[in-house]
Amino acid sequence: MQQGGYTALATEPSFLWAFRSFRAAFLAARSANRLVVVLHREVGVVVPGAGKYSMRQDAAVQFVPPILSLRDATRHAFCDWPVSAVPDVAAGVYAIWDNDQLIYVGMSGRGATSSLLEAKRLEGKRFGLFTRLASHASGRRSGDQFCVYVADQLVLPRLSADQIDAISRRELRFDNLVKEYIHSNLDFGFVEADDGEMARDAEDDARSGALGQKPLLNPTKRTVPTQV
Repeated sequence: MQQGGYTALATEPSFLWAFRSFRAAFLAARSANRLVVVLHREVGVVVPGAGKYSMRQDAAVQFVPPILSLRDATRHAFCDWPVSAVPDVAAGVYAIWDNDQLIYVGMSGRGATSSLLEAKRLEGKRFGLFTRLASHASGRRSGDQFCVYVADQLVLPRLSADQIDAISRRELRFDNLVKEYIHSNLDFGFVEADDGEMARDAEDDARSGALGQKPLLNPTKRTVPTQV
């Protein structure tokens, strides 16, 4: 029955069947690490005057890979660190860029479950994306693989003989040069994930070419189709 652009479902069981079908599709998409975007076509809603159960005719459900959100994520310059947009507690994946060149892809929250993340929020201590990106922004190589890669592959080849000599005599701190390079040249975008497993899978895809290119510093040997 058509009422005001909507179709009222005749019986409650029909509505429940539609709901169960939608829920099954949602869970299947989530298990495949895909985000759900609702675009206003065929989603069950209650419409005044159309009966208790009704179905919109102008909505649709599409399943979007998380990697697309990473591609379009807002970029933040490391020179602006700390960045308020980065949540204090979150698992997630991030991409580091030098203009349009993908430099590095990483994740944080390995092994974290949604319940663990909630517990960390209650503790009021930073965990996950914030602490990982803060480490990168510091330029310190100790315990930070990204900073080691930047030092070895991007900073060291640019140093003069005098600078290398000054570093060897401890008159110049190499980590300071690494930090200067990161803050002068690089920015990052990030996407939160429900848990560490989802973040890890998105990282694997991004390192394997899903963003249209593999990262300069930490590519994988695997190649996946571009998802941009």
